[in-house]
Amino acid sequence: MTASRPKRNYKDSLFRQYFEKPTYLAGFHERITGIPTAPKDITITTIKNIMFSSQKNDISFLAGDRFMVLTEHQSSLNENMPLRMLLYVAMLYYKRVKRKALYREHLIPLPVPEFYEFSLADPHLPLIQKLRLSEAFPKNIPFEAPLELIVTRLNISYNEDKDKRSELLKYKPICDYSFFVHKSKVLKASGLPLKEAIQQTTDFCINHNIMKDFLLEHYEEVFDMYSIQWNEHDYGAAMKADGRIEGRNEMATDTALKMLSCNEPIEKIVTYTNLSPEKIAELAQQLH
Repeated sequence: MTASRPKRNYKDSLFRQYFEKPTYLAGFHERITGIPTAPKDITITTIKNIMFSSQKNDISFLAGDRFMVLTEHQSSLNENMPLRMLLYVAMLYYKRVKRKALYREHLIPLPVPEFYEFSLADPHLPLIQKLRLSEAFPKNIPFEAPLELIVTRLNISYNEDKDKRSELLKYKPICDYSFFVHKSKVLKASGLPLKEAIQQTTDFCINHNIMKDFLLEHYEEVFDMYSIQWNEHDYGAAMKADGRIEGRNEMATDTALKMLSCNEPIEKIVTYTNLSPEKIAELAQQLH
């Protein structure tokens, strides 16, 4: 079996694909809150294609009266996570509340939000850190900031020394995933190409009952899903290219509209803008 080559459609990351299951999320919720939780108590509320567009490694779910938002970070630490979470939870509430209900007098009940970042950047960092939105505000303001959001950063990096591991690594799905990331990083650091490092990690984990069922089911997709995190540079370049194309299209459209308003013939507009006659006819309708 061989892993497939990376595609350019930036689909779900391995993290989301692996953990976005009521069974695993119920286990995480129970370990974080101490509240017995069954898979039937979990409602997945992940917003697709909104935030974290290059990695797609966010998960949100509803458990009782709690909204939990999870994200994963494997490379350098991102201190802007509270701001990203603020924008994310605003979208969650927006989707949950009917627009007209905002203007009613009675109070709209809302789930309590909680925010967690799974960090696999460095096993030597603190096991738990608190990131606060207020840390981004100007210092020494003469009043208490009226808005706060706290993200709990959980270091789930794999550590050979069990005494220095997060308690969450006692939960097999998290421990297995942490080991997969650790193993692939070690192999890549040894000089293996990314594809081969992921391939060897996948085969090793299957043979040692680590994420076995998931990896067997998604064997041909593992490279695509996991390599998303390594493709941020390519993603950024693609987005810039898309931006340039979009900019040229907007300029051509503006030029066509101006020429139409001056009653220039369609043939001339096609020559100047490279737009199709059909597109120009469509724009002409907008002027009437």
